[in-house]
Amino acid sequence: MNEDFLRIQAIRAELVKAFGSGAEIEPRKLESSASEIRKRAMRLRESLALTEENSNLKVSREPEPSIKTVNARAFELCLEISRFTGNPLFKSKGVITIAHAKEAGLSLDTIVALARVVQNEADGLIDN
Repeated sequence: MNEDFLRIQAIRAELVKAFGSGAEIEPRKLESSASEIRKRAMRLRESLALTEENSNLKVSREPEPSIKTVNARAFELCLEISRFTGNPLFKSKGVITIAHAKEAGLSLDTIVALARVVQNEADGLIDN
């Protein structure tokens, strides 16, 4: 579980570094990063045994994705990862509440959904 948590943060850091340089990330890198994030987020969801309340979250795909829109979606994914990893549930001190667990569950669901869309849209750009 700890390895998945840390690896998701590392992938996010790599993407943020690329975004910080002002460059667009190429589709192959986005596809592989999103695929790994999705796989690890799904394992974390199972390991943490968070509520199943929001597990059917859907993120709509762009009808005609471009490198710009896929990069924008990947940036959203980075923001959601930050929300998840910054959740008080993962702080060493403090009270863990049901609200924190629900928030973490929703963030993980959003990460999985966004990663799936980034992966699929980036894959579509690779094929073109």
